[in-house]
Amino acid sequence: MVMDLGVLEQALAEVRRTLDHRFLNKVEGLGVPTLENIARFVWARVQHCGRITRVTIYRDSCNESCSYFGEDA
Repeated sequence: MVMDLGVLEQALAEVRRTLDHRFLNKVEGLGVPTLENIARFVWARVQHCGRITRVTIYRDSCNESCSYFGEDA
């Protein structure tokens, strides 16, 4: 196993609790809540779980998405 998926799920659950039903402009460390910044925010909070290669954020209502591959990509 390359990554413990339970650890990743816990990290994603914490990110959901931080962002879900919140005024995103007031979330500490997020900055302006663009898709790009949200993807970077999620990346920073799950990268400790293992080798994360990409975080993609979707906005279904506008059919938009943004992928973040990290600083070294």
